[in-house]
Formats: sequence, C-alpha cells, structure tokens
Amino acid sequence: DKIYTILKISRPILDPKEEAIQYLNKSLSVRPSRGTDIVKIIFTSNSSKWSALLANTLAETYIEYTYRQLFNKTVSGYNFIEKQVQTATQNFIEAEKNLNEFKEREKIFSVVEENSIVLNRLSVAEEKYEELNIKISNLNNQAYQIKNNPISTQQGGIDSSLQYINPEIQELNELLKKYKSDLATAMTVLTENHPDVKILRKNIERKKLELAQAIENISDPGNSGARRTKNLELQNLYLEINKLKDARDNLSKHMQTLTLRREELTQKQAVLNRLERDFKNKQDTLLMMNAKLQEARILKEDEMAKGSIKVIDQAYPPPYSSKKKKMILLAVGAIAAIIFSLGMALI
Repeated sequence: DKIYTILKISRPILDPKEEAIQYLNKSLSVRPSRGTDIVKIIFTSNSSKWSALLANTLAETYIEYTYRQLFNKTVSGYNFIEKQVQTATQNFIEAEKNLNEFKEREKIFSVVEENSIVLNRLSVAEEKYEELNIKISNLNNQAYQIKNNPISTQQGGIDSSLQYINPEIQELNELLKKYKSDLATAMTVLTENHPDVKILRKNIERKKLELAQAIENISDPGNSGARRTKNLELQNLYLEINKLKDARDNLSKHMQTLTLRREELTQKQAVLNRLERDFKNKQDTLLMMNAKLQEARILKEDEMAKGSIKVIDQAYPPPYSSKKKKMILLAVGAIAAIIFSLGMALI
C-alpha cells in the first residue's frame, strides 16, 4: 500500500473469483495416494477452522459437481436410448403393418403350401400331356396302317388329294379351323362352362362329322363293305385324334396358367420373405433396445440413490497451528537437551 501511495497509483481491484482462485492455488494441495482411489485434500492458512472448512467444502463441491456430471450423462444416455426405443417401436409397428397388408392384399397366408399344390398339379398335367402325346402318336400309326393297307387300297379308299380339291371339303375345313380359332380365343376370357364355349364345341363336333361324311361321299363310288368299314375306322380314328389334340391343347393352356401362377407365387414368396425378414430384424432391434433401456433405468436409479465418490475422513481443525507445534517441539527439545547435559555433567 505504501508503494502504491508513493507512486500515486491506485491499487488494482481483482475480481473476487479470480482472487479466490489465486488464493486456492497458493494454499491448496491435492495428493493422490499410490495404489488406491483415495485423494487427500490439504489446505493451509492462518486459521485451522478456515482450513478445515475450505477442505471439506472443496470436497463436497467436487463430489456434487462430479455427481451432477455423471447423473446428467446417465440421464442423457437414458433419454437417447428411450428415443431409440420409440423409433424402434415405430419401425416394428410399420414392418408388422406392411407384412399384414401384403398378406391381406395378396390373400397369401401360406405361399409355400399353395406353391406346393401348384407344383403337384403341374407335375400331374405334364404326365397327362405326355400320355396324350403317346395316345395321339399310336392313333396316327393305326390310321397310317389302315390307310396304307393293300387290301383296303384294292377295294378303294379315301383319296387324300380329293380332300383338298373338293370345294365342299375345303369349305368344311375352313369352317372347322375358324371354329377352333374362335374357341381358343374364347377360352382366354371365358370358362369351360360358358354357353358360348359349349356352342363352339358343338359346332366343331358337328363340322367334324360333316367333314367325315363328305370325305366318305367323295370316295370311290364302288366302295365295298370292307371299304366302308375301313373308312369308318379311319373316321373314328381321326375323330378320336382330334379330341385328343383338343384335350392336349386345353391341357397345354392349363399348364401355361399353372406355370404363370408358379412364377407369380415365387415373386410373392420373395416379397413375403423380405417383409418377414424385415419384421424379424425390427423385432430383435426393439427387444435389444428395451433391454438397454432397462439397464439405463437401473443405472439412472442407482446414480440418483448414491454417488460413486464419497468422503472417507472429514477435515477437522487441529488444536494448534503448525508454527505453535514447531515452537513446542523446539522448547521440548531444548529442555530435553538441558536435562541430558546436566545428567552427563553429574555423571
């Protein structure tokens, strides 16, 4: 103060917080104990009560600050996990909704079972298709043998060239082709029991009979009974062959329908598998987040109940200052030295 007065300079006024920090830096000592988690806080001042108060206050303030930081961190983690649980719950509900909507929309509750049924039907249809081909091949062979039989040739037979030269046969063939084409077109949009389909099938059968009759009429006029029998056998064979071919064509369309249905089911199965996999992943995520939320809740409650840092020994003001202690020790030492010296002298 005298120096500031001589120099006529006003003494700088420090901020109380800065002044307190400087004072603590000079008077405070924090020493960790080796091999333990214990920390010693030592405060030195002219007042023993002041030193004990500051040491205890500093310890309590540090514990409160650390507890608040840990608690805030715990609460922050808990809130973060809680938001994650809400998001996982929403994703799980959305995945379940998408899965149920797909099943309801596509009317698929057991794609694997339906796919197995379609495969079985397709296998049966393929076997029937092969059987029809064998039957048609056998009937064609029979017709060829009857047609090229020398006996039937000598007695007269059906001249295949006349079938294409005769206008009546040509007209019947054209009508028969037209009816068959109309039937094929109708089957793409109509069922087998539809009246139009039944009418077309009757027309086809009638034209087949008319065609067979026309072929018989233009055959050799000198037909014998054997010739008529052979012609009748050929007609019956051709009618049977046409029926088998129609059945084969219908079966082929049915097989195409089954094949398309199988491809459709395969695609739906892929979509269903993806939705079920997404649903399972969302469910597992939700269960995991709920478990983490439970752990965070326990940790939060534990932090609220007790802190992780505690005071082992409170600071108590000593009965005398360190300077007085030194003076007492010096006096005791001097007295002990005098007594020792007198004793030695007496001895």
